[in-house]
Amino acid sequence: MEEEKKEFFKHKDIRTMQKDISGLREQQAEQEKQRISELNPAQDEQARQEQEPAEKQAEERKPLEEKLKETSQRQEMPSTPPPSIPPSSPSPSYPAGEKPAFPLKKPSGSEKVFVRIGIVLVLLLVFANMFLFWYWYLRETGPESPQGPPQEETPPEDVVPPEDETPPEIITPSAFFPIGAVTFLKTTSTENIAPGLSQLLETDLTKGYTRVLIQNTEKNEFLGLKELFSAFEIVAPEGFYQKLDNDFTLFVFSQEQGNRLGFAAKITEKQELIATLKSWEQNMEQSFDGLFTSLGKQEPALVSYFKEVPYNDALLRYQTFSRQDLGICYSIFNDYLVWTSSWESLLKTIDKLSE
Repeated sequence: MEEEKKEFFKHKDIRTMQKDISGLREQQAEQEKQRISELNPAQDEQARQEQEPAEKQAEERKPLEEKLKETSQRQEMPSTPPPSIPPSSPSPSYPAGEKPAFPLKKPSGSEKVFVRIGIVLVLLLVFANMFLFWYWYLRETGPESPQGPPQEETPPEDVVPPEDETPPEIITPSAFFPIGAVTFLKTTSTENIAPGLSQLLETDLTKGYTRVLIQNTEKNEFLGLKELFSAFEIVAPEGFYQKLDNDFTLFVFSQEQGNRLGFAAKITEKQELIATLKSWEQNMEQSFDGLFTSLGKQEPALVSYFKEVPYNDALLRYQTFSRQDLGICYSIFNDYLVWTSSWESLLKTIDKLSE
């Protein structure tokens, strides 16, 4: 109650003060008019000039007076509290003069899921585009790209035509005497010579001579006497191969008792070879044991020593292993060493060379 009285007296004091100010101003204006009318014309001009600032000040005071009046009128109006809004239904605030185009509605759970899926798909699309861009960029600017940085051109080198990879044509060595039938024993190593030659000796061949050429398919060459002895593990005396040419004529002689193996080789040192062969005779049976086993030898030699027989200006030496005309027979005729595994094949070969 006391506060209302104080507020009321405040409003009353403002009204009386405004009335007093307005009355005082009117009284001053009347006094000023009277004073001006009593002055002469020269003073009138002076008074008029002095009055202009006063009028300006009065005009400047008018807005203040109007504001004071407005404030007083607002204070005189009874203050009514605004209607209270229940807290249970708060209304959203919008900018002045604007209203929502549609009523707000809380999204449901399924709508939230769809929104999240849409956001994830958009992010995946963005990352995919970024990856494709970088892949395209690296591909276009990489070293293998046709639009990449220009590489330094190296001066062309002299082009060397590639060597012909086809193996050179192999030359078949000539036989030391005429032989009609020829067979090739092809192999890749010396280990396969003995089984292949043993199998050939067991086949049914035409009567007479059949020349055998042992060809190494990897080296594309024909093998010689040294490779033949190595295949059958024949250990020759020291210096034996230096007295002979490695090129030789290997043959199989087919006779009534079976197939017999023999060869003819060119001699380089005749006298030294004769001495070497005679010193080898005592161990020759053991040295050729592997070869004669493939020829059918099963028992020791019938005679343990060599015999000598002259024939057609040559000396024939032999050791009999069996009565089926099987044994070691050799002779030096002209410039050739003839070695066979039968007496009949040795005579026939001497005849061939003498022709």
